Formats: sequence, structure tokens, C-alpha cells
Amino acid sequence: MSKAVCTICHFLYDSRLGLPDLGIPSGTPFWMADDSIFMCPQCWGSKDIFIEVEESIIEVEDPNDLTELESEHVPIYTVEDETLVVRVWQVGVEHPQDRDHMIEWIEVRDEYGEVVDRVYFGLSDEVTASFSIDTEDDFEVYASCSEHGIWKWISHESTGL
Repeated sequence: MSKAVCTICHFLYDSRLGLPDLGIPSGTPFWMADDSIFMCPQCWGSKDIFIEVEESIIEVEDPNDLTELESEHVPIYTVEDETLVVRVWQVGVEHPQDRDHMIEWIEVRDEYGEVVDRVYFGLSDEVTASFSIDTEDDFEVYASCSEHGIWKWISHESTGL
């Protein structure tokens, strides 16, 4: 889910609701809303006065015993030919990609928590992203679900990742 707050009147934009009266359908992440039509429905401020709201981050407790919810949401990565490949699905368990429930993005953050790169997804997209980063450096992988928040993969010795 993507949320943003107006810095003038504190209106909260929620991607699950969108702004249908302005032509922004439900399920539209804030960053994908058309800048030319987006405005605050309370104070009529432009999109650039909004600040995205960071959601809490959900971490997997035991990577060797994932719940069904964790299996659908946790970003898993591999390194292939010096490219970091991240997916949000496991064999037999795929996350839905529809208007009301979808993976919005996958991102990689550096050791300081700064976003290195982010890939956005739309309806019916395969939720797999490739990143060209130095995998010798410390990094973290996150995925955002429109309904269940932001998920973080924790590297555990037992998984080999």
C-alpha cells in the first residue's frame, strides 16, 4: 500500500482508495499518480507538497519455516552473473497482482538504509526484478505489498543467502 500526506492540510492519500473524482483509480500507488491531474481534494495543493509515509517493515522470523503469508510476501534473492535477481514468490505460492492487492515495488538499500534502486510493478506484472549492484557490499532487499505493507528479507546463515 502506498500512502502520502499533504504537508498543508494533512489529507492522507491511500493508494487502495485512489482519487476517483480526479481520475486516479483505486490501486494507483502515489508515485504513479499523474502529476498533471493529482491534487489534494481538501486544499487543492499539488502533488509535490505531499510526503510519502513510510510504513513499518515486516521481517521474517524463521526463514526455514515461513507462514503462508510470509511465503507470498518475502522478497527472495539470488546472484546471477553479477546481477542481483529478486522475486516475491516461491514455487507453488504466488502473490496476486490485481487492483486491490499487489506487489507495488521491490527495492535494494545500501548499508546506510539509502535506496540504491527500486523497480515498480503494475497489474499482472511478473514480480521479479534485476539490479546491477556490487553484491560484495552490504545491502538489504525490500518489497511493498499494497495490502500487507513492506517486507524485508533477512539474510540468515541457515539459508545460504
